[in-house]
Amino acid sequence: MKPWIVLLALLAGLTNSGYSLAAEKSPYPPPRFASHLKLPKSIDEVLPFARAAVRQTGGRTPFGLVEKGTVLIVTDSIAEDMVMQAIKRAHEERAVKPRSCPSNGDSRELLVDD
Repeated sequence: MKPWIVLLALLAGLTNSGYSLAAEKSPYPPPRFASHLKLPKSIDEVLPFARAAVRQTGGRTPFGLVEKGTVLIVTDSIAEDMVMQAIKRAHEERAVKPRSCPSNGDSRELLVDD
């Protein structure tokens, strides 16, 4: 009975060492930076996404419900200027006049009627 135990232990050891040798033969590829995470450099790169957001009629922020007239966009104080400019331009392309108000409570811009 002891020879079977020794043989079984020997086979288990060879099996485990075979897996470790196979892992060493194929190295893990080096990490790569995802190309879709690159920061935009101009408003033109953001504009296709802003146009899609302005056409959206459902969801959490449906900008597409406004067809003509004026729309008020309340922004956060840390909102990206490039993104906001792209959203404003996309609204203007749809004949909607965008007005923005920062969320810090400064609403003096809204009191001036153009």
